[in-house]
Amino acid sequence: MSKENSGMKTVWLMLLGGLAFGLLIGIIITYVPSDNPPEEPAATTTKSDAPQPKAKKKDEQPVAFSQKILALLATPDSLYVSRPGAGVFRTTDGQDWEVLRIGMEKPREVLALVEVKPTQETLAAKLIEISAAQGHTPDPEELKEALMKLALQKPGVLAGMRDGRILRFDNESWKVISNLPADGGGVHALRYEPAVGLAACTGRGLFFSEDGGHNWSSVTTSSLTRDVLMGLGPSHRFIVAHIGDGISTCTTQGVCKKITGAPDRIRCLSGDKALAKTYFGTDGDGLWLYKRGQKPEQVTSNALETADIHDIARRGARLFVAAGPSGLWMRKSAESGWYPGRNLPPDSITSVAVFKGRVYAGSQRYGLFSADLNDADFKHVF
Repeated sequence: MSKENSGMKTVWLMLLGGLAFGLLIGIIITYVPSDNPPEEPAATTTKSDAPQPKAKKKDEQPVAFSQKILALLATPDSLYVSRPGAGVFRTTDGQDWEVLRIGMEKPREVLALVEVKPTQETLAAKLIEISAAQGHTPDPEELKEALMKLALQKPGVLAGMRDGRILRFDNESWKVISNLPADGGGVHALRYEPAVGLAACTGRGLFFSEDGGHNWSSVTTSSLTRDVLMGLGPSHRFIVAHIGDGISTCTTQGVCKKITGAPDRIRCLSGDKALAKTYFGTDGDGLWLYKRGQKPEQVTSNALETADIHDIARRGARLFVAAGPSGLWMRKSAESGWYPGRNLPPDSITSVAVFKGRVYAGSQRYGLFSADLNDADFKHVF
């Protein structure tokens, strides 16, 4: 290599390294939550469109709200709820709600919500991945491309639609950033892992994005895909749940291996990027636990062993399970017993989230219910 070329490469690396460092500092400053978060900007939407719970007299029976909850998303600052045809609603205190539908063209069928929130870990993981792939210091062009993708991956809330659209909520308005296949019901689930990227489960299989949902690559093509978790290892990058073909681990190239010993019909997953311990909910076979390298085991509980598990939420050692017609079941630790949520409607509980010291349960027909984390008595809230 000539001295001129060598010098140019050194300059490139110094420039891009400085850019990477600057971007890293920006991410740390911008995305690490402070003890005193800034005030919310004035909303461009109106709260008058949001349905409010009706006041009831003493001893009056709860009003039967015919409102299906499609998805719940809890972030540190807000709780988001989607309803068929109505779009997305947001609350910061669990009491006052505002409707977020500006820019969301019909049909407003939001099946999945996810928060994209890069951290310093996102940049570090990307640089390590590039170095490992090349076996040496990242090539300037590869590093430049990675940083450009990272620049698109700014914080925000994304919505997956029944017609395959991926929408992003920016400046109090929804914007379409990409389109995935609408076949088989569109986007069933969205998952984001800061050190890995964004994944979408659709009726045409699993898709993966490294730039916050602007561009996608196909990982698998199974129409049975229902949920996914992402890990750091390229050979175990994805754990994929299917509604008729069990659970599989997949590589970054989409080469999948079925995990033996699990039921066939799996709806949902819960775990972290280590993927050493994964809970999965089934259609009629209750809750299961998979530890890497071991055979999956059913989490024993007479109330859950034959339940339809629709959603799982965790808060530390606590576990919350939306068990369809069996209601909502909770436990405080792996050693403690299960107890049910009380005062929930005679309906399927299909979603669960934990937000600001409360647990929220979404139902099939009667809206949203809430209870204190240390209490099992639920009340209708939306």
